[in-house]
Amino acid sequence: MSDETSNLEFQPRAQGSVMGFPAHGGRSGALGEVHARPHPLIEKPRVLIQLSFMTEGGSGVDHAVLSEMSRRLGIAAPDRQARHHAMKWGKGSLRWERHTEFSTYLWEGPLAESAGSQEDSPFGNGFSPPGTVIS
Repeated sequence: MSDETSNLEFQPRAQGSVMGFPAHGGRSGALGEVHARPHPLIEKPRVLIQLSFMTEGGSGVDHAVLSEMSRRLGIAAPDRQARHHAMKWGKGSLRWERHTEFSTYLWEGPLAESAGSQEDSPFGNGFSPPGTVIS
């Protein structure tokens, strides 16, 4: 065995999930950049759900996800070259931002009356993530 291959160490892949989405191996390294972005001012009581996904499949996958969400709402999809987009979602709004290697989806909406899930959130039935979740 050469010196080059004898120094290789096994790097375990990150396991687990966030809100049921598979976690990306580089999740911990990206958290600082994701959390450095300011959130919009909102009135209380509201809930914020922000998910960030690696875009291993490229920006086309992100655009396909946004196009499908727009189609379900009966609105025009964002331009293919867009780097950010906002849309009304139920009684709240969904904001999307594309970064070089990942994208963020931020939904703000009314706080659910019960302690269960946020049923108005776009991340329920029919949401297809553009990649593995990092935050």
